[in-house]
Amino acid sequence: MACECPRHIAGLLRQLMHFEAYSRECTHSSPDDAALHAHLAEVSTRCRLAFEEALARVIAHEGLLPGD
Repeated sequence: MACECPRHIAGLLRQLMHFEAYSRECTHSSPDDAALHAHLAEVSTRCRLAFEEALARVIAHEGLLPGD
């Protein structure tokens, strides 16, 4: 069985990107609610960046780069 990490990480990235956008666009009912959603967007951005780096490492490790 081939390593499924690239597929799993790509799925996580899609979900994180959707949640990141949702958090930024969510309707706020109060200043505290706005602050919470800003925090959630920031956290999801950091997670997305970490998973993008992880995917790049997996791609390089698996030799999935074009021309390799």
